[in-house]
Amino acid sequence: MSDSILVNPVDPVYLLWSILREQGFDAAERRALELVAQGATPQLHADLCASAGRFEAAYHSASQAQATDNGVRHARVALFADALGRAGTAQRNSELAVAVQPPAATIEWTRWLIERCGAPSAAAHMLRAYEQHAPQDARASWWLAIALATLPDASARAERRAALLRAYALDPAIHPALPLQLVLAFREIRDWATVERICREVLTRDPADAEIAWQLSHAQWQGNDAAAAEATMRAANAAAPGNPHVLAAIGMYLAEQARFADSEAALHAALASDPSASQAAVDLADLKLRRGDWPGAWPHFEARLRRDDREPNNVVSVMERLCPRWQGESLAGKTLLVHSEQGNGDDIQMVRFVPELAARVRDEGGRLVLAVRRALQPLLARFYANCVSIEDGPLGEPDFGLPIMSVPSTLGLRPENVRGGAYLSGEANRVAAWRERIHASSGEPARMHVGLVWSGSPTHRRDAKRSIPLAALAPVLALPNVVFYPLTPGRDADVAALIAQGYRIRDLTAHYQAGFDDVAAHVSALDVVVTIDSAPLHLGGALGRPVLAMLDHVSHWAWGNEETQPWYDSVELFRQPQPGDWAPVVERVADRLLAMPLSHEHGLEKVPARLDSVDSALVPARLPAHLAAESAAPAQAAFELNSAHRFQDAARFAAQMLAIDSQNAGLHHNASYAYNMLGEFDQMRLHAAEAARLLPDNAPIQFNLAAAQLRFGDFEQGWKQYRWHEALPENHDLVRPDFPEWQGEPVAGRRFLLVGEQGLGDQIQFLRLAAWLNRQGALVDVWVAAPLAELARCASGVRTVWVESPPGPYDFWCRMLRMPEHMKLTLPMLPLAMPYLSAEPALVHRWRQQIDAADATEATDATANADPLPARKKRVGLVWAGNPDYGLDRYRSIALNRWLPILEQSGVRWVSLQIGPAQDEAAALPLDFDVLLPDPEIGNFSDTLAILQSLDLVITVDTSVAHLAGAAGRPVWVLLPTCTDWRWMADRDDSPWYPSARLFRQRELGRWDTVLEDVRTALREFVTV
Repeated sequence: MSDSILVNPVDPVYLLWSILREQGFDAAERRALELVAQGATPQLHADLCASAGRFEAAYHSASQAQATDNGVRHARVALFADALGRAGTAQRNSELAVAVQPPAATIEWTRWLIERCGAPSAAAHMLRAYEQHAPQDARASWWLAIALATLPDASARAERRAALLRAYALDPAIHPALPLQLVLAFREIRDWATVERICREVLTRDPADAEIAWQLSHAQWQGNDAAAAEATMRAANAAAPGNPHVLAAIGMYLAEQARFADSEAALHAALASDPSASQAAVDLADLKLRRGDWPGAWPHFEARLRRDDREPNNVVSVMERLCPRWQGESLAGKTLLVHSEQGNGDDIQMVRFVPELAARVRDEGGRLVLAVRRALQPLLARFYANCVSIEDGPLGEPDFGLPIMSVPSTLGLRPENVRGGAYLSGEANRVAAWRERIHASSGEPARMHVGLVWSGSPTHRRDAKRSIPLAALAPVLALPNVVFYPLTPGRDADVAALIAQGYRIRDLTAHYQAGFDDVAAHVSALDVVVTIDSAPLHLGGALGRPVLAMLDHVSHWAWGNEETQPWYDSVELFRQPQPGDWAPVVERVADRLLAMPLSHEHGLEKVPARLDSVDSALVPARLPAHLAAESAAPAQAAFELNSAHRFQDAARFAAQMLAIDSQNAGLHHNASYAYNMLGEFDQMRLHAAEAARLLPDNAPIQFNLAAAQLRFGDFEQGWKQYRWHEALPENHDLVRPDFPEWQGEPVAGRRFLLVGEQGLGDQIQFLRLAAWLNRQGALVDVWVAAPLAELARCASGVRTVWVESPPGPYDFWCRMLRMPEHMKLTLPMLPLAMPYLSAEPALVHRWRQQIDAADATEATDATANADPLPARKKRVGLVWAGNPDYGLDRYRSIALNRWLPILEQSGVRWVSLQIGPAQDEAAALPLDFDVLLPDPEIGNFSDTLAILQSLDLVITVDTSVAHLAGAAGRPVWVLLPTCTDWRWMADRDDSPWYPSARLFRQRELGRWDTVLEDVRTALREFVTV
C-alpha cells in the first residue's frame, strides 16, 4: 500500500504479492524484509503480515514506520491495534491520523475498512475521532452507524442510534436508507414515540413511502391505537393505490379492532392485487381459523412458509436444507420428519395430532419421526416414543419434512375433531418431588398454590400486547393465603420487586433442570395456572390442569373471538374488553380464583361438614349407604363437582340426571346446594323440598329444607323444621343443662337461661331474644362464647352473662335458635326489640375522642398552611375480610386493594374495623389514603361496638360486625356473595332482622366488580347528603 495515495489504499507491490501467491507467505515475508532493509517503508511488511492474519507482526512493523503528514502510519497502527483488541491504542492512533489527514481521505479509509477489510470496529475508532474534528459532517455519523451495525454488544446499538440521530439531524437525505434505519433502530428498543415522530417527518416529504407508513402504523398499533394505524395505511394506499402489502396491513389493523368482516374484505383485495402476497394469505387464514372455518383456512395457512421475513437459520429453513418438504408424495419405505416450527407452545398444541398422522404413515409403509427442541423432547417422548431432539438428534436422513403446524391441515381437521382432554402427563416421581419442593418453599400453610406467567419473550411481535404490567396484577397477587410460582425463568427483577411489596411469590424455576419435563411436573403439582398467552398456557391445558388464560383484546387465532375454545377443556379464557384494558381481566381472574377449590393439600375429604352459620347442613352430601348403587353414582358425581366448587357443572349435571331419575334424593340435595351457592334460591328451595320428601329421616337433608324455608320468610314451617339442627351428626355432643328445656310455657317471674350456639354472628343476632323474654317478665341470664362476654352485658334484658355452664338453678333453659319456634316468631316481630346493644357511654366517649383527634390534626395542618378549615368528614367503618378459617370465607372476603376506588372518595374519614390476618393488607395502602387503624387498641367486641356508635356508617362483608352494627341500630351496608345464608333472605336489599342495614348482593358468584361499583355510587350520594 502506498504511503502517498491514501485514497487508493489497495495499490499493491505486484512483485511481493506475486511471490505470496506463487511461493507462499514465508518467501514473501523474506522478500518484504529485504525491501524494508533496502529503504522501503515498513508498512509494506505490515500490510503483508496483516493479509495473513499476523496482526502482532503487522502492528510492530507499522509502529516502526516513519510518521507522515497524511496520517497513514497512525491509521494502520489503529487498524492493527484494533485487530489485537487494544481499543485504547486504536482510538489514540485514530485521533492522530484524523488530526493530519484530509476529510475525504478519512471517509474513504473508513469505507475501505468496512467494505473491504471487514474491520468495522477499527472504522468506528476512526469515525469517532473524525466526528470530533468535523461535527457537522453527516457522512461521519452515517458511516459510524454503518460500522456499529455489525458489532454485537448493546452499547454499540445505543451508540448507533445516537449516530443515526446525528446524521438525520445534519442531513436527512445523506442516504436513502437513513430514515428507515433510524426508525428500525428505535423500533428495536420499542421507543414508539420516536418512531412515530420520524415517520411523520418522512411522510410529510413523501406520503407514498409505504415502508415508512407501515412503520408508523406499527408504532400506533403498539400504542393500542389500531384505528390510527388503519388510517395511516389508508392514507398510504390513497397516495399509491393498489400496493398489496398496504392492503394487507389495512386488513390486519381492521382485525385488531375486531372488525373481522371488513378485515376479510381488505385481505381479499390484497390477494386480488397479488395472489402471492403471503402475509395477506396468512392473515386471511387467521380470520377463518378464529371463526371456525378450518377447511377454508388451511390452504391459506400454508402461505406462512413462503414469507420472506424468515430468519435464514430458523428451524424451518434448516429443515428444508436437510430434506424436501412433504407435499403428499407416497411414503412407502420413506421416513417423514415432523419438526418444530414456531414456539414451544405451538408444538405442545399440535403434537396431539402426530399419532393420527403417524398411523397414516404406517399404513402407507412409512415411518414418522418427531423432532422437537431439546427442552421439549423428554416430555413429548412419553407421548410419542419416536421423538428426538433437533439439537441432539439423531435426525438421520429423512426423505421428507413437515412443519408441525401443517399437521392439522394435512389431516383436514375441523374444530369438532379436536378433543380437549389431557394428552400429556408429568412424570410421576418428578411430580412428587415438585410437590415436596412446593410444600417446603411455601412457608406458612396456603389455601392455594398458583402458577403465574405475566410476560413472554420480548422478541415476540405481540409481547407488548400479551404481557401484563406487574402493577396491574395486584388484585390477583393480593389474594389471601395464596402462594404464586413463576413458570418462566429469568424474571428475577420482577420477582424481587413483588416480594418487596409483600406478595407471596416463590421462584423455583432454577430447578428446571429437565426443560419442560420439570415445568410439566411443577404445573401438575399446582392447583391452577394463571397465565398470559404463552407456552405454559398450552402446557397446562395439555396436562388437563386448571388454567385461567388472560388474553389481549384480539389474541392468537387459537383462542377464537369469544371466551370458549376447542383446544383444552381445562382452560378458561378471560379476554380484554378493549385493547390494553387489563383491569377487568385481572379482577375476573381474582374472583375466579376465590371461587376455585382448595389446595390439593386440603383435599376433598376436608370439605367442611359444618359451616360457621345456621346453614351448617348445606354442604354437598354423599348419599346414605342404604341407597341403591345405581342411584348413588350420579349423586356421588354431583357431590364431587360441588366439592370441587364447580357449582354450575354440578347443577347442570344434577338436572340432566334428574331428568332420568327424578326420585334420586342425593341428586336433589346436591342440586339444592349448588343452586344455593349460585344464588338461585327458588331452585334451591325446590330441590331441598324434594330431597326432604324422599328422605324424611335424613337430618342434613331435612335441615337444608329449614334453611330454604327461613330464607323465604316461611317462619312458621321453617322454625319447626329447624328442630333437625340438633340431630345433625356433628351436634351429637351438644351440652344440655340439667334444667327443664323451655317449650313455650309462661316465663313471668321465672329464671331463664338463654344458651348461645353456633358462630359469633349467630349469637349476636339472637341476643335480641333476651329483651323479649325480659318483657315477658323473665329474669334472663345468657351463656355465650367467651369473646362475647363483655358485649352481652350491654344487651337489653340481660341480667348475668356466663361463658361456662352456670350452676343454676333455672326454671327454664333454651338454645337461642330453638326460641323462635316456641315464641312463634314472625317477621313483623323482628324490629320490636331494636336496637338491643349499646356500649358504655364512657367507652363511646373515649373512642369518639380518638377519631376527633384525627380530624383535629387535619384542621391544625390546614391552619398552619393557611388553608380553609376542612368540613367534617363522614366517618365510615370498613371490614373487608372475615375469618379465613371459615369454610366459605373465600366467597365473602374481598382483598383490600379491590376497595381502592371506594377509598378514594373524598369527604370520608375511614376507620378500619378489620381484625385478624387481613388487617396486614392496610399496611400496603398508598400513603395518601386516609384510613384510621385503631386495631391494636381494640380489646373486645365492646370496643368495636363503641367505635360503631361513633361512626356515621359501617361498610362490611358478611361478618359479625354486620350483626353488631345492625344490633346497635347503626347504618350498615353489607356486601353479600351469592352464597349467603338464609338470614339475609332472598331478593331484597334490606333486612327485617336489622332495619338499619342495606344489602349489596352479588349477581354472579365470585364477581365483586359490580357490587363494589354500586357501593361506590351509593357512598358518593351518602357523602353529599
